Amino acid sequence: MISIARDSYLKNANLKTPIFFPIYVFIFLTILIYNFCGLIPYSYAVTSSLMFNFFWVLSLFIGLNVVGIIYHKWNFLNLFMPKGLPLVFAWFLIFFETVSYFARILSLTIRLFANILSGHILQHILISFAFKIFMLGNWYSIMFIFPWIITFAVTFLEIGIAFLQAFVFFILWLLYINNAIHLH
Repeated sequence: MISIARDSYLKNANLKTPIFFPIYVFIFLTILIYNFCGLIPYSYAVTSSLMFNFFWVLSLFIGLNVVGIIYHKWNFLNLFMPKGLPLVFAWFLIFFETVSYFARILSLTIRLFANILSGHILQHILISFAFKIFMLGNWYSIMFIFPWIITFAVTFLEIGIAFLQAFVFFILWLLYINNAIHLH
């Protein structure tokens, strides 16, 4: 299974050696474990914290730039201005390329934060609703079964979302490192 993932990684990253493969396995498994830990009752998903995600992505982003500078030295700045661009459009394009490059930090941070937190909020609301219906005590208490069924369905959906968010984070980071190494 690991050899299949490594071969797929080498093909998609367009790299000759699997030098970054252990780092990506670490990133994927870390995000996945943090997401799954949030599904344990009375626990907290670290990835539902905006500040944790921001500093996690920021540290990875700094590492990405270090790798790009190691590979290309000062030519790494060519990432912001493609070859053959007329000088009339240079400042305009450099500005937008710089903004979009650094917007990756916020994009990854908010994507992971919002998707994980929204699922946990939905679970909390459904469980609270089912518990309040159960505590009514009368014949209404039989109705608490329906919110519990929906809660279990949402929990299985959250398991899929936890895996999917780790996978999306992994794939986007793979694309970013590929851009840093091959400069588009």
